[in-house]
Amino acid sequence: MLKTKKELRKMFFDNFLGTIADNLVEANWALVMAWYPNVAYAEKSLTMFAVTDTLWVVLSCAYYAVRTALVSNLPAYMVNKSADKASKPLKNALYLVYLILTPPALISFIFAGELLSSLGVSQELLALYVPYWRICVATIFLACPSQMLITSYLKATFRTRQAMLLDHATTWTMAIGSFLALWVFGWGANGMMIACFLANIIPLIYFLIAKPCPNFFKNGFEIDIKWIKKLWLNTKWEIIRRLAPRIAAIFTTSSLLHLSPSFVSARYWIYTIGAFLEGVVDASASLANVDVSYNSKLVLKTQMEVYQNNKFIWRLALKFFIILTVSIGFSAPIWVNIISNDSAVKNAILNPMILILFAIEVGSKIRYYILLSITRSYLKKFNGVMQIIYALSSSILTPVGIFIFLKTFNLGLTSVFATTAIVGFLQFFLSEIYLRKQKIKVGF
Repeated sequence: MLKTKKELRKMFFDNFLGTIADNLVEANWALVMAWYPNVAYAEKSLTMFAVTDTLWVVLSCAYYAVRTALVSNLPAYMVNKSADKASKPLKNALYLVYLILTPPALISFIFAGELLSSLGVSQELLALYVPYWRICVATIFLACPSQMLITSYLKATFRTRQAMLLDHATTWTMAIGSFLALWVFGWGANGMMIACFLANIIPLIYFLIAKPCPNFFKNGFEIDIKWIKKLWLNTKWEIIRRLAPRIAAIFTTSSLLHLSPSFVSARYWIYTIGAFLEGVVDASASLANVDVSYNSKLVLKTQMEVYQNNKFIWRLALKFFIILTVSIGFSAPIWVNIISNDSAVKNAILNPMILILFAIEVGSKIRYYILLSITRSYLKKFNGVMQIIYALSSSILTPVGIFIFLKTFNLGLTSVFATTAIVGFLQFFLSEIYLRKQKIKVGF
């Protein structure tokens, strides 16, 4: 049976409230350091957060990509099956994550200094950056994959409320832990990251105690090459699509770092605050993937019925996105002085052009990802082209845009957001044209 609008609305807001947890982590992480009495250390650390975050999102592609593959395949597989049948795809998703993640994680850990130097970090700052980045790599490798896959498993089996509560348990533990590590124990940025590591194992503890996947441990290793290949069909395109903007972000961060460290901090703050808008993207994309995957195994008369709920999800997400964007824009003068004393950061946040350009980028993503759910979870023969459209737009147009707007016209930070707005619009526009040329009726 198709999900009702009431059920879809509930799952959307459960998903969004879950993303708020991630957003609060980002905001808390920055605020805990920004308010630290040692101003010089705080400024250096905030720039370090921005630089290492650029590398973090590259490594995290492994578990994010496999997470999406799991969510796109598991709901269809579980139709008319008992809950214990989910153990095999969940285990093989974990195996796939480590097959992908292990080599780059080892390289990043061993050659941390060389990697950070290539981004423009000065030799005198490497003593600060290298230990912090190595703790980041340990967190990414040992704690994050299980956290991501467990909450995604719950979402894919329509237990969005439990997933949301786990997200918040992780977030608030991290928020309190990072504050205690820095302000009470004086362990600095490294202590904050250790708190992050410990918080991210909470979903694993829940999984071991509550056993939301029956017989997970009794069923043995359940290594299944067919399932790994099935997940890889989605994962390979997800990695390509995710890596493109992240590698482009490394180029952007490096360009801004050479120009002014304040620009790097300002961009970091905007994306930290803008993560609440990105939460609408994540919530709608996750819901659309699960819904289309589930519907694909129901006995429906037409192809379009499989993704007919996308129209409702798109309208719900768009309305909520507009409300959030307007709220952030009008409230910015109130809270901007709380988060930073840096004039570059303040000017960037209060610049209406930057907000408009950022809103265009995020609004385009909402449309693109709902369209993508059709090929991720159902019409998979078209998935490769849809992902390549996104990847090529990011990898080619981002460096070109940065060169033109930043280095030729000297538009400063506005150049970054002008580039991402253009790229975002083209990604959804070209994807929509492609689907219509394949005679796929989008329906919304």
